[in-house]
Amino acid sequence: MTNFVLRRIIGVVIVAVLTLLLLVATRTMESALLSPRTWLGWLLVVIVLFLASYRVRKQFSMLPLGSSAGWLQCHIYVGLLSLPVFLLHSGAQWPGGLIEVMTGLLFLIVFCTGVVGLILTRTIPPRLTDRGEEVIRERIPVFIRILREEAEAAVAGAKDEAPSEVLSELYLRRLHSFFQRPTNFFSHVIHSAKPRTGLLSALADTRRFLNTQDEQTMERLAECVRRKDDLDYQYTMQSLLKYWLFLHVPLTWAMIVFASCHVVTAMAYTSQ
Repeated sequence: MTNFVLRRIIGVVIVAVLTLLLLVATRTMESALLSPRTWLGWLLVVIVLFLASYRVRKQFSMLPLGSSAGWLQCHIYVGLLSLPVFLLHSGAQWPGGLIEVMTGLLFLIVFCTGVVGLILTRTIPPRLTDRGEEVIRERIPVFIRILREEAEAAVAGAKDEAPSEVLSELYLRRLHSFFQRPTNFFSHVIHSAKPRTGLLSALADTRRFLNTQDEQTMERLAECVRRKDDLDYQYTMQSLLKYWLFLHVPLTWAMIVFASCHVVTAMAYTSQ
């Protein structure tokens, strides 16, 4: 068992034990006719502020506040603990009132996006290494342009050297748009090779119409298709890693705003 797996098991066990202790404490207070919702609410506030502070920690990485890896581990497991605290605080019932509904809805969305982000950051990097050399996302359009020029040069050369128009017609019909920009985003999200296979099959079907020189050109085009598809996969996966934060982080701050309003409203109500 690796240290990574062992840390995961220990972290999950700690979250489970703390959840059980919270449940026991809540039931004990209810048996004593005491309301646990207030202290659970404050606990949830502390948890949310701690989770949000991870973003601040990343902005001030030069300060001696502990390693970023350690903060990330705490962020993950405290984030998992926040769900049972939220459910216990709400009594596992959907809240009423606009502020409470928005706070609860935003919390659940932020929690779900956090889980999705955890899955993406753990599964995507190993897959990227299996699909060619990893390329910086912002440079992928440049490499696509280079591949497009290479493919167009191959087709133009075949057209000059042989009367066959098969490859040039196929390029205009199927490959021209493919080489213009990153494509097949959703196919790569679900790891479907259907678009890639379809283009390679279309190229292979032209073999019976080609002479030896054109067959070499067709093989060059097929290699360009494979490399372009690998770049598209890299672009899609890196986009997922980037865009989920555009949803998770802003919604976190929106949740904090509504949660602050909820706290003020609750304190004003209990003080009356």
